[in-house]
Parts: sequence; C-alpha cells; structure tokens
Amino acid sequence: MKEAVQFTSEGLVLAGHLYKPQDWGETKKYPAVLVGGSWTTVKEQMSGLYANALAKQGFIAFAIDPRYFGESEGQPRFWENPAAKIADYQNAIIYLQTVPGVDKNNIFLTAICASAGYLANVAAQSE
Repeated sequence: MKEAVQFTSEGLVLAGHLYKPQDWGETKKYPAVLVGGSWTTVKEQMSGLYANALAKQGFIAFAIDPRYFGESEGQPRFWENPAAKIADYQNAIIYLQTVPGVDKNNIFLTAICASAGYLANVAAQSE
C-alpha cells in the first residue's frame, strides 16, 4: 500500500511515498527503511521500486523527492546538492518516527548510487 505524504526540511515542503506492508495496522510495529535514490532521481524511480519491494517483505519503506526534485519544493530545479540531500534525509527520518506503526528503534537506511555517501553521512551523525 503506497501513501503520498509531505514533510518539511529546512522550511521546504518535500514529497514522499510511504509504502506499508500488506498486513499493516496502526497498532502493530514494523521496522522502517528510508530508501535513498541515485543522482538526480525522483521517488517514482529506483527508490520507489526498492521501497515497494521492502514493503512486500514486511517493512514500512519511505522514498522521497529531495528538495529541487520531483514534487518537492526548492530552486533551482534539478540541483544535486549533497548538503541539502543529507539534511532532507535526516528530516525524512524525523518524519518516519511520527508515522503510526513505525518501530522507532528499528529504522534502517538503504541507498542506491550517490545516496550511499549521503546516507552514510546521515548514519554517522545520528544517535
């Protein structure tokens, strides 16, 4: 089950797709995965495909459009800004912690291409 959501990052509204397991229930707890995409990508591409596959395996998975891309705010469009993407992924995790059903002690990261470096940075800075 895919749900379109919005969250904020440094004052900008960002768009994401939240993928939930087939047996999803608000009172159940599920591990969650933030899926980072490749260079200049949007949530409907690789990160969305990975997130959908992870949801089928029982995870709540989250694919986002970082600022400047897709349905998210920010100018100039299509700017691959590493510092901004790192901040957006950090704020995506903060958003994930508010989603009903997410086990806050089991939030994971998976990355495709360039986002491997971005998400490694996020992991190194997190608690």
